[in-house]
Amino acid sequence: MSSTIWQRRLIVSSGVVVLTLAGAAIFLALVPLRESAVRRLAFANEDWLLSNYLDASGARMPYVRNAGRKLTVLLLQNGIADRLSHAVQVAPGAPDEDRILATLVMLKSRLASATKDDTPSDAPVFFSGVGFCDQVNGAAAQVLAKHYAKSETFNLWKSDENWGHTIGRVWSDKHREWLYYDMFYPDLAVFRVDAQSRVIVLRHARLADSPPSPPGLDYAGLLSLYANVGTG
Repeated sequence: MSSTIWQRRLIVSSGVVVLTLAGAAIFLALVPLRESAVRRLAFANEDWLLSNYLDASGARMPYVRNAGRKLTVLLLQNGIADRLSHAVQVAPGAPDEDRILATLVMLKSRLASATKDDTPSDAPVFFSGVGFCDQVNGAAAQVLAKHYAKSETFNLWKSDENWGHTIGRVWSDKHREWLYYDMFYPDLAVFRVDAQSRVIVLRHARLADSPPSPPGLDYAGLLSLYANVGTG
């Protein structure tokens, strides 16, 4: 048998192995771990979970180690998000906006929003407990993904002031439209945007021990910010 045929078989075999491992990794990342497994895995890797877990030390990037760490983080985040999703208590048949707000209130008591003076670590927010808007609302998106087929973050851009903000949204089959939410600032909001790009607030809450709102970002200021949803 020629060397060319052997090389082709080796390439095909390597490709099959890579695809099999990738499929296994995706499956493991999507299947929630039991709480006991999450605890054991977290405690066994706590030395790097609260740091910049992608190791860039040395002359060469340790790709295998980083791939293992990334998979571990995905497993832990999925397990934590699944556990938190079951901690949300809503009445049977409750509207989607009630479930979303209950999720935000539950998470707000567990996650802190970083200010410009804070320097959160590069660790995922479920581990560090503090994060910027994309991390905090991204955590909510992960938890809500256990109940909604479409759950994602959404970026706003305030062009007149040249700054952006990340919120979240889920597709509501009951409303047949996107429902938006934000839990980064003290005022928690769930809202929709009508055909005229008007913000329609469906639910609003503020925890009793909330800090003061940042200048210009009280409830009225946030409504002005959310009006930019129509422009993306």
